[in-house]
Amino acid sequence: MKQHPIFAATYNWIMIPQDWLGLRKQRQKVVWAAKGKVLELGIGTGLNLPYYRDVEKVVGIDPEPHMLKRAHRELKRASVSIELIQCSAEDLPFKNSSFDTVISTLVFCSIPEVDKATQEVHRVLKPTGTFRFLEHIRTKTPILAKVQDTLTPGWKKLYAGCHLNRDTLSIFRRNGFEIVELQSVVYDVVLRGVAKPKTIS
Repeated sequence: MKQHPIFAATYNWIMIPQDWLGLRKQRQKVVWAAKGKVLELGIGTGLNLPYYRDVEKVVGIDPEPHMLKRAHRELKRASVSIELIQCSAEDLPFKNSSFDTVISTLVFCSIPEVDKATQEVHRVLKPTGTFRFLEHIRTKTPILAKVQDTLTPGWKKLYAGCHLNRDTLSIFRRNGFEIVELQSVVYDVVLRGVAKPKTIS
């Protein structure tokens, strides 16, 4: 796997203007709703760790060792039990139905094999569990969508594989999830939602 030490070192700075636009509050809302045993995909530098409360345990995974090194520094700010594991979302080292909640915030844009990762989330999430997400997606506005399509090739190189134009909701739906809550937080580009697993025949 290609590593991204420079991206890891600058990620928190990159997030500052986005947080000024309200994404920190949205990430907080996603995390605050977590219950029971929690899996956070793409824990990154651990920006969400201080927001967890009233949960049994949080397991945070990330394939990037430089990100995880920085996430370990955030453990002292957490008020709940946290375990950090280096692994990919496409190959989760957990048993079926292990988690009550799965969290992803701005993660699915950069996962290489998104269908496989979504199937893994479905596998490790309890049938009664919830998948809570904050993700940016391809807009339905034609002009803006064209801009996203144009920028994505270069953007991926600068930002560790991030796709500006990924149709993430369709990926969730075709891999066994029903989206039960959905709210636009930045036009129709950034969405906060809740999905529940359906039985896959």
